[in-house]
Amino acid sequence: MLAVFAPQAGKPERSEFTQRRDRRNPNAGSTNAEKRRGKPFLMRRHSRRAAAGRSRSFREKQVALRDALLKKKKQLRK
Repeated sequence: MLAVFAPQAGKPERSEFTQRRDRRNPNAGSTNAEKRRGKPFLMRRHSRRAAAGRSRSFREKQVALRDALLKKKKQLRK
């Protein structure tokens, strides 16, 4: 029985390999990326597939581009 545990005696602790992620503010909430990491993969895959299926029309893209350019123009004037 002692021979089975002998190789583990010289092994480094698992904590040496893991990264500890401390927050600046421990009371702060989690980011959307952190929430995604915790979700089941099938849930994420479904939402990505659903989002890819509904593409914007040419008119919607045109309006979005115009609004983005106007917004950028306003920011440059300030």
